[in-house]
Amino acid sequence: MSKPRRIGILGGTFDPLHKTHCDMASAASDALGLDLVLFVVSARPPHKTEGPYATAEERLEMVQAALDGEPRMKPCNIELGRNGVSYTDDTLRELQRIHPGADLFLIVGFDMLLDFPSWKNPKGILEKARLAVVPRAGMPEIIPRELMSYCQRIPFERTALSSTEIRRRIAAGESFDELVPRAVAGLIRRRGIYQTCIAVRQCPRADEFIALLYEGLSEKTRRHCLGTAEIMVCLTEHVDISLESAVTAGLLHDFGKRIKGTELIEAARRYGLVLTEVQMQNPKLLHAQVAAEECRRHLGVSDEEVYEAISWHTTGCPGLCTLGLALYVADFSELTRTFPEAATARDILREKGFWKALMYVSEEKLVRVRRKHAPVDPISQAFHSWLQHECKDA
Repeated sequence: MSKPRRIGILGGTFDPLHKTHCDMASAASDALGLDLVLFVVSARPPHKTEGPYATAEERLEMVQAALDGEPRMKPCNIELGRNGVSYTDDTLRELQRIHPGADLFLIVGFDMLLDFPSWKNPKGILEKARLAVVPRAGMPEIIPRELMSYCQRIPFERTALSSTEIRRRIAAGESFDELVPRAVAGLIRRRGIYQTCIAVRQCPRADEFIALLYEGLSEKTRRHCLGTAEIMVCLTEHVDISLESAVTAGLLHDFGKRIKGTELIEAARRYGLVLTEVQMQNPKLLHAQVAAEECRRHLGVSDEEVYEAISWHTTGCPGLCTLGLALYVADFSELTRTFPEAATARDILREKGFWKALMYVSEEKLVRVRRKHAPVDPISQAFHSWLQHECKDA
């Protein structure tokens, strides 16, 4: 007669999955002789919908990516498909049905034992599974007397690593590669997870566009594009622009920065653009119009307002569409911009409204160019004059 399978269960939001999760699973597997460890991805508490969080689909995908090729570790999504609150007792009952006769081991940290009596049906949990208890940094290794016969300690080096700290590092642009499996780090970068809001990431084609930014742009420029898209989402509450157009324009507006120097001039001529003397002297100014052409010709972005917005997001132009005006402000004021005028623009937007912020950005851009003793693009000057007329009553 064969022995029953021994299955470990490690639950969590895995937001993101990090190396300590994997090390805990390995330690429990070795100590208990487990045949399989299931990483049960839990649902997000309903109050956590904003901020640098991943969606349920993204969290599951990160777990799948990390465990690919690990025969003794598998992702499990049974809690994500439930309606309402998901309880451990219900999960164990379902796993007993899926794996009849298996011995189940619930992998928990010492910190979780303190709250265990308040869990739904703790007695039922102990009837279905043994507790495999892993040390946690800063927590006493004291098992409550009433739980001692149900618990087994897992030898494990304590660590203070947390998903919260990893999310903070990613959002701040700090290094995090050593904290998560390589596949998870790659997925986070390609999707912009924790670097821009969920509203950006869930827009049509956003994952495709973010992946293109990851492949073709510097880290600094890519983060700027993600930040600009996030500001564009905020601006949908100030002006009449669609969310999809706002996000697309925000993500792709600097796509032309993949091309450098004289290659920009060559690309502009190839696309039939008429170059000004200022653009010839400063080819960087062409990145906007080249990006617009590439988006239309190679990425199939057919929205004419997106094309116009990207084309003129640096200089502006008289008669610019509302989406373009929004991108002009967002490009200047997004959160990775470190110059003080960007913060001032955000303050004006919040306190005095979009049109005042737009006028301020236009004025400051001219001041910044003159301060560098660089030639002012005539289009920028004409745009500023047009705005003075349009915004005089704003």
